[in-house]
Amino acid sequence: MAQEATGIPMNFRLDWRAAFAFVHDVCAAALAWMAIFWLRFNLDLRDPYVGEAWFTLAWILPLQAAIFLALGLYRGLWRFASLADLQRIFVAAALGAMLIPLVLVMLQLQTVVPRSVLVLYPIVLIFLMAGSRFAYRIWKEHRLYSPLAALGEPVLIVGAGEAGARLTAEMVRSRQWRVVGLLDDDSAKQGRLLRSVSVLGPISELALWTRRYGVRKVIIALPSTNHAVRRRVAEQCAAAGVEALTVPSYEDLISGRSR
Repeated sequence: MAQEATGIPMNFRLDWRAAFAFVHDVCAAALAWMAIFWLRFNLDLRDPYVGEAWFTLAWILPLQAAIFLALGLYRGLWRFASLADLQRIFVAAALGAMLIPLVLVMLQLQTVVPRSVLVLYPIVLIFLMAGSRFAYRIWKEHRLYSPLAALGEPVLIVGAGEAGARLTAEMVRSRQWRVVGLLDDDSAKQGRLLRSVSVLGPISELALWTRRYGVRKVIIALPSTNHAVRRRVAEQCAAAGVEALTVPSYEDLISGRSR
């Protein structure tokens, strides 16, 4: 069993987080159901609908909780919430919306649930569940990583293509590096933002930007470009007195020339 320096088993920590997420989602389902009832009656929910709302909630929560578990909503971490998580949340809310009236009818419960509640419930549930996850991810990335990244060593990335975008996204989380900008010869990309980092200008201005930001290391993210272009950029780095690091091409990785 893996343990951290604190002595707390890692799987215990993960299970605790999953349990917290599960409790959060069940509470979100309860809040969504009661809130829609409340709004349906213009913020003036009275008997007998108060009792109807609580009575149906006692049947709905176990059903919705079972759907959450069946769809595996708690295998991932909120910190890495993605579109795949949003899709699972959407499916969970949609299944709940379809199964809730079916269960109420099959159990022959003598209840009156307004149709507007059944229609709006999955929308509010998706908003609460997805909103919490993505708000937490945004908070983590901008509140935790950004202050630390500001203390990292400034680095310039050459290439604003797919490789440069992936590299920039990964280095936002780095405590060692701080991406100050990108360079690319594509005029359509210059002046634009890539992963919240500015494409400063063409590659020919490398020396200018390294001096302005005090950059000592440049990463050449042009794996699909021919060797001559990468060699030319490396020569510009040498002329500017900065170290050049290269993202290898796929051919070099496959052939074993680069690791």
